[in-house]
Amino acid sequence: MNDTVQALTAQDDQGALPLTGPTRAGEEDLWRSTRAVRGDVTIRYRVPAASKDAPHFGPITYLQDSGAGLSGAFESFLLRPISDAPVDVALRWHLAPGEQAVTSVGIGDLRQKARLSDLGGAMFVAG
Repeated sequence: MNDTVQALTAQDDQGALPLTGPTRAGEEDLWRSTRAVRGDVTIRYRVPAASKDAPHFGPITYLQDSGAGLSGAFESFLLRPISDAPVDVALRWHLAPGEQAVTSVGIGDLRQKARLSDLGGAMFVAG
């Protein structure tokens, strides 16, 4: 599958955060900053969708092509801090005119305070 983190960058109030990783910890891949973090952190990355494979039963949780869009669960590509404290979450879909995104937590863009682990199992379809 192609659903692997690419072009990962992180930035805080002091600028670019140098990262090392990933290292494997159980089921998780971990990236770490080589310096102390100051203030808010913005993380950007890309995860190409896996192409369709053989049909199977039940929900498909990994990020995959779905018709003319995408589907999966956030846990398949969401990078999150080790801490499970509630954070401000903003999800903005960048879709072509006429396309829509639907998740198990709502329709369209999302802005809420949440524990990222609670969003991990949320399913979505967009396109």
